[in-house]
Amino acid sequence: MPHIHTVHYASVSNSHGRPRSSLPLDIHVPTASASQRFHGRKETPVVLWFHGGGCVQGTRTGMAQHMRDAVDKLGVVVVAPDYRLCPQVKLLSGVLPDCLAASQWISSHLSTFLSQSASYLPPPSPRPLLCGSSVGGFLALLLSLPLSLPDLPSPIVQARAVAGIYPITDMGAPFFMEEQTPFMGRLTPEEEWSQKLESYLEETSEVMSSTEGGPSNDRNKLYMWAQQNALFPSLLFSSPTPTPSSDDVLGTRLPSRITSFSPAEASAIPPIYVVHGTKDAAVHVDQATELVEALKQREREVVYEERAGLDHLFDLFDEEERMEDMWRWVAGQFGIAYE
Repeated sequence: MPHIHTVHYASVSNSHGRPRSSLPLDIHVPTASASQRFHGRKETPVVLWFHGGGCVQGTRTGMAQHMRDAVDKLGVVVVAPDYRLCPQVKLLSGVLPDCLAASQWISSHLSTFLSQSASYLPPPSPRPLLCGSSVGGFLALLLSLPLSLPDLPSPIVQARAVAGIYPITDMGAPFFMEEQTPFMGRLTPEEEWSQKLESYLEETSEVMSSTEGGPSNDRNKLYMWAQQNALFPSLLFSSPTPTPSSDDVLGTRLPSRITSFSPAEASAIPPIYVVHGTKDAAVHVDQATELVEALKQREREVVYEERAGLDHLFDLFDEEERMEDMWRWVAGQFGIAYE
């Protein structure tokens, strides 16, 4: 089993006059015995993975088994951060800066950390491969594309490549702007759930950076509640009444942004892998296909794996799911063999 180390990568504001708090990330490190199979490597591949939950719930510990297994199987280090959750912070001004800080921690501190805690490993690769599940895939894409978002570098992170697992790609699409039947069914009675979730929807409530506890934690129903009531735009974006054409929403609508890139911007798009189930009730498969079509129009390197009949979180719920095609592609991006 890989070793898991937890460090704190940033001190962040809890807003509204509350004390600052530290954000943790987990570093999944191959064992010494597993690493013997990779003797002779000059660098250790690094994957920076972001959890899902629509930016309103979730935790770095909600990692699928195939991700954990890849650490020893491929000899990669997987870094998984928590980040502040909406709506107490917003996507552009809170979540993405946290993700940038996690990447900066990797650049500044991971080499020293590994030399002290896993000296049998070669130095980490200078550029991580970004990966994410659901909204985590959205974050990975937002970080790696030259989007020129306000007050952030462009691209935010110099990524080796990006792997999106059933990723959100366009929060301005009708699927997120309009009421939907939620993933895993409607929350009823509505009045009762409205009361349960009221405090989590208040922007002045305490900022959270993870939601542990599974179904027993009411906060872990906020994604479904947002689907049911078309709340995503108001939860994630700063515009008073966000619409598909609001500046902050428009700037993150990835398919349309990619098609409008200049030649220089398009040439900066890293290799991208996307996997999505056709029966996804939490993130419609159109989110993947429209991104892939935009990338193909710009003649960029993209691989799309469509999984017939599978719903959201299929890899998390099925511990036997190996995601072999994706990991073979990841290995190729680092120039290592997939066995």
